[in-house]
Amino acid sequence: MYETALERALEELPGHWQRHLREAEICPVEGGLCNTLFQVRHPSGDLALRVNHPDPEPLGVDHQRERAMLNLIADNPWAPHLRYASNNLMVTDWVGGDAPVGGELTRLHWLAHALTSVHACSETTPVPSLQTDIPTLLLRFATRCPQHQATRSAVEQLLEHYQPPSRRVLCHHDWHPGNLILSSSGWTLLDWEFAGFGDPCLDAGSAINGFALNPRQIERLAQLTGFSVDNLVIAARIMDALEVVWFAANPALTHNSAERLDNWLNSAHSDCGRPNHKQTRRPV
Repeated sequence: MYETALERALEELPGHWQRHLREAEICPVEGGLCNTLFQVRHPSGDLALRVNHPDPEPLGVDHQRERAMLNLIADNPWAPHLRYASNNLMVTDWVGGDAPVGGELTRLHWLAHALTSVHACSETTPVPSLQTDIPTLLLRFATRCPQHQATRSAVEQLLEHYQPPSRRVLCHHDWHPGNLILSSSGWTLLDWEFAGFGDPCLDAGSAINGFALNPRQIERLAQLTGFSVDNLVIAARIMDALEVVWFAANPALTHNSAERLDNWLNSAHSDCGRPNHKQTRRPV
């Protein structure tokens, strides 16, 4: 798998990049679901080489939008430094450091600061091609699930409690410790494939799930971000549903997508999508 992905990269990259890679030590990085990642170790500095999934559309990924997002945030200290990008490949500076801690030990002030820092990069009205509408994505993925009628019905029921934002802002939509690197010089937010202008409350909901925040922490995050607890809980449940339905619509990415969908549908039927922050849970 890694050899094939690397061959794809070498075939496409411009000549100077091909020479750069041949002079470097290239090590595969495990853990990616959609893409194949390599660390390129070179005397002039380490790089990250990502070979994209060959069929991104079913995943809800738009690499042109991702590149636009990275160009938009380029001047921020927490943005990855983009060196080369196409629909098939991406090269950025390698970011060294540690992932932040989640769960009970999550630094909530820092997490709220990181969220608001990203959301603040929204000075202009976004063009439609740069928008990411999570409810629309959720309904689209639902139609591709094995139990598509029951899934769509549960999604529609959940969205009855959702209030669209008055203003769309820059959102990452995939906040979890694995996408963040902390170092002595600051923090970097990685993996912008699902980013776009959207609902900041849903973005915060993604962080609630990704960092496995408990009800007490959700209440504190609400105080720090200005969102209501109920809206954050609904947002977390919508983003949880998106993950479950996304995997069910792309079953090749995991072995238990059908089981997770069954569990989610049973849970959705039992609580009818009511906002109850005591039931908020981390995605499996």
